[in-house]
Amino acid sequence: MTDLGTDEIIVFDSLKSDFTPVHRIELTPGDGPRHLAFHQAKKLVFSLNELSNSISIFKILQNGALLHVSKTNIMPAKVDEQQNLASAIRISEDGRHVYVAVRGENAIYGYQLMAEARLQLINKVSSGGLHPRDFNFSKSQKQLLVANQYSNNVVIIKRDLASGKLFTTQSQLQIDAPSYVSYFN
Repeated sequence: MTDLGTDEIIVFDSLKSDFTPVHRIELTPGDGPRHLAFHQAKKLVFSLNELSNSISIFKILQNGALLHVSKTNIMPAKVDEQQNLASAIRISEDGRHVYVAVRGENAIYGYQLMAEARLQLINKVSSGGLHPRDFNFSKSQKQLLVANQYSNNVVIIKRDLASGKLFTTQSQLQIDAPSYVSYFN
């Protein structure tokens, strides 16, 4: 669980019902962890930090604790963090690419997961609207569907499966204040 206010990730034992934390991981003050994404094959946790516009990567240890491995700044340090807030993170099905949305800048960033759990920027594209609140992959993984809350639209962004590169399109659907994208099987 993330705690944006205390800059912590709190780990609970899912087999116990008492909700007693088994591990508490302190992030840098002001990071504001918002969402977590899990890479099952590599046993990694990605923390999308809303307030610092960064991604912290942790290795999952056998006892369930998290070991900090790396941190990537999404945006240049001089960008106004009050106006630009990271909102969502997703890992591609093949585990090679990581994507994040940033509100204010209205952009989607694509990264390649490198050795030693480091991220390398592939490219950045416009979200196609205002305030990208969430996004998700299409079932084929060839598109991202981006929910732009303030412009009332869901935009399709194309994705190259091999390189992970993103491409804008003109495809969109008008929906009042979309805030979440999911699929049913």
